Amino acid sequence: MKKTRVIILFGGRSAEHEISLLSARNVLSALDRTRFEPVLIGIDKAGRWHRESERTLAAAAGDPRRVMLDASAPAVGIEDALIARAPDGPEAVDVDDVVFPVLHGTFGEDGTVQGAMELAGIAYVGAGVLGSAIGMDKVAMKRMFTAAGLEIGGYLALRAGHDVDEFCGRAAQALGLPCFVKPSNMGSSVGVSKARTADELRDAVEHALSFDEWVLAEEMIRGREIEVGVLGDDPPAASLPGEVVPAADFYDYADKYEDGKAQLLAPAPISAHQ
Repeated sequence: MKKTRVIILFGGRSAEHEISLLSARNVLSALDRTRFEPVLIGIDKAGRWHRESERTLAAAAGDPRRVMLDASAPAVGIEDALIARAPDGPEAVDVDDVVFPVLHGTFGEDGTVQGAMELAGIAYVGAGVLGSAIGMDKVAMKRMFTAAGLEIGGYLALRAGHDVDEFCGRAAQALGLPCFVKPSNMGSSVGVSKARTADELRDAVEHALSFDEWVLAEEMIRGREIEVGVLGDDPPAASLPGEVVPAADFYDYADKYEDGKAQLLAPAPISAHQ
């Protein structure tokens, strides 16, 4: 039986580069080698594409501070990595291949790579262009949720170049303190801060603006973090709920990836009614 080649894209130009390598390692280790043949394409922080070996990911021991791409890996052009055509060399993408983008954050999780694959006519894993873009842009997402009549927590958004002090004053009054501040287009808790005082709020906004031109302040909601995975949309299939129990004050970058102290409970210890 012919194996389907799975082109795993990882790395990328975002601040979540190292986390992408860890995720790619998990995808590679879970791949059924009797059905799929992995092809590893790493994108470095300058945006260059490389054909990586499995040794690159094998060295990723679960700590983002210890992972990196192989600088000596052969470079490939985007036309070799993503353009579908009849196979005429080891880098060519066959029409039966599928791309698995494991790119976190901007330039990968936000619809940009998905758009490139749509143009090239290549099958890929995950959400489409619109779903990826809205899933990445928190301000746009919240506006769409509000337009759809969904109940969401209170928030305020700020664009770079506007009055930070005025925004902080409005946020403290409307949302209360403590509140959370985060870049609109970022994940993995990068750039996220919990602001307890007016000074911390201003520092948090300036910090978030160093990652994106849009930031948002959100009210703090005391509760449990229950997560559900959803596949498809017509009809959707939902997983059992899981629960994240942070070890830190909130589920920050270190708690997610460096300390290993957070608890991940699957299924979540909740009632059938919940």
